[in-house]
Parts: sequence; C-alpha cells; structure tokens
Amino acid sequence: MASPTTPPSSFSATPPLTGYTVITPPHPSPPHKGLTTTLYSPTTLSATPHLEAITHLVNASCAGSHTIESLQHLPQDIIRLDIPQQLVFEVGNDGFTFVIFASNADGESKTPIATASAKPWKEGPDAGDNDVGSETVQLFKRKSMPVTTVVYDNSSKSTDLPKWEILIMAVDLAHRKRGLATHLITLIVEEIKHRVCASSPTNPIQTPPPSEQELQSRKIILLLTTMKEKNEAYYKKKDFLATSERRFERGKVGSRDGFTVAEMEGVF
Repeated sequence: MASPTTPPSSFSATPPLTGYTVITPPHPSPPHKGLTTTLYSPTTLSATPHLEAITHLVNASCAGSHTIESLQHLPQDIIRLDIPQQLVFEVGNDGFTFVIFASNADGESKTPIATASAKPWKEGPDAGDNDVGSETVQLFKRKSMPVTTVVYDNSSKSTDLPKWEILIMAVDLAHRKRGLATHLITLIVEEIKHRVCASSPTNPIQTPPPSEQELQSRKIILLLTTMKEKNEAYYKKKDFLATSERRFERGKVGSRDGFTVAEMEGVF
C-alpha cells in the first residue's frame, strides 16, 4: 500500500458559510433509546475530545466492510483515516459531521457508534482533498475517470441543483442493521437543505428558519462513492442510482478477489 499523504499541519478550520446565519433545527432523535446525535462544524470537530474515537470508529467500520462471505475485496487492515485531523481536513471549511453516540454504563461518558460527513461538491483541483489518504482511499475519490470506467445514463439532468457529497459513512459493526445509516442520510439531507435555504441569494440571512414547505420543495443532489459489491444495493433502496463504475482486478492494493468502485447520486 502506498505511503499516505497527510493533511498539512497548518490546516485550520473555520465555521461554515461565513457571512450567513445558518439556523439548524433540532434534528430527530436516533431510532433507539439511549442514543444521542451531535452535529459538528469543522471547528467543533477539530476541538472535540471524541475526534480520536470517531477516527477509530471510521477505520474499524472500513476494515470490517470489505469482506463478503468468502470474498475478500480489500485487505482487512485497510485504514480510511491516517490521523484524526485528516477527517477535519477532508470536511473542509464548509462541511459538517454528524455523530451518533451511545451512553456508557456510567451514564456520564459516551461512545461514538455511527458517523457521517458531507460537504459541497467541488470538481477538479478545487476539491482540495483529492491527494489525501492512502492509495486505496484514492481509488474511492471522484477524480478524472480512467478509460476502464463504465458510465450509466443515470446522472441528474438538473445541473442547476446544489451538489453535496457524502465523504464518510460509518457504523460500528456491533450496531449495524438498526437503521443508523438510514437515519444519518435523513439528517444529512435535512441539514443540507437548511444550509442551502439559508445561503439563498434572495435571502442571505435566513430568519426565521425556512418553512417545512420550502424545505420539501428545495431539491439537492447528493453524491457518494462506494464499493459496488458491498453497498450498492443498500444505497439503491435509499434512492441513489449508480452513475459510473470502475473495476479493479485482484492484486490491486492487496485485493484478493478484486472489487468495483461505484459512483452514485440521488436527488432529494
């Protein structure tokens, strides 16, 4: 595996949407008792004492997500985030991160069990984080597509809609099949719509918060990149469609059985 490229030590996050008042509503609770949700801006994410535990959650989830029955698509020692600050760097200055926590037995501490990060989609060299991470991580980034890429006619024709990208989606292996990933997707869409409405050119300072009708009528495009063999069927159930895929045969980054990277998008 190639040596990782880490974010510059001088990186510092600033609050998103500078110049706007982003009014975030109370988000719906997770689907199980004893769980709480925290929304982090890049600044609060960088400062939270839970950042190391969040990083461990992401890496453990990634390492346990790429073996299906007897097939090993990626090595089990894969690391998604080399250092905790890499997540802050990838989220950038205008993204956000949701974390679902479970309360520990002492009732005073909590453990992250699911997380998701998103940010506005930027193409080309302006993306900022395209060179961060190991060679394996790079294969899952949206870059210029190689000749082996298969492109489908599923891309949204509404090119004027705001585009955001899910960067991270991780659920603790012991807490899967409980609806946490679905809950995180709902939170992400809701939060993006509030930010899009708040930053509208016709209403740069959104007070009071946008109405439910305005939020429902406002459409966004949500992008993600994932492993086809493991996750495509799940995301299709959540209204995402594959727009392209690229196949990597056995031996690539230590894969025993090969794998396919699927780029997907949904209009919400």
